[in-house]
Amino acid sequence: MTDALDRQALEVRLARCLELAKQFPTGPTAQMLEDLEVELRDQIRVLEFRRLA
Repeated sequence: MTDALDRQALEVRLARCLELAKQFPTGPTAQMLEDLEVELRDQIRVLEFRRLA
């Protein structure tokens, strides 16, 4: 996959993660979703850095 498609897929996953976070504001699921959000945002940042490099 190209970086653009990778980024698009990551952004879709991030949007879904944020939607789920609204449904699970507390508890272990909320923590897992927060961790996933951080990981997805980090991956998007890496792709953006590669694009700019």
